[in-house]
Amino acid sequence: MTTATTETPDGERLARLEIRAENLERQVAEIREDIRDIRSKMDRHFLWILGVNITMWLSVVAMWVTTMLTVVNKLGG
Repeated sequence: MTTATTETPDGERLARLEIRAENLERQVAEIREDIRDIRSKMDRHFLWILGVNITMWLSVVAMWVTTMLTVVNKLGG
């Protein structure tokens, strides 16, 4: 036998579930927004890293070409 103090009407239980569902939906929306922010930051960082790598390799190739031309000129001249 249950008493009235321990029983909860179905309407109250449903209202609490709806509040919890709204909170979960809000949290999921915040997580999605955070993921979008992280993705955009990663895209920007990737472009920076790509630019630095291209610049580095161009510098290495230019130095190699300069060194080879200098060696050839000294040997041939």
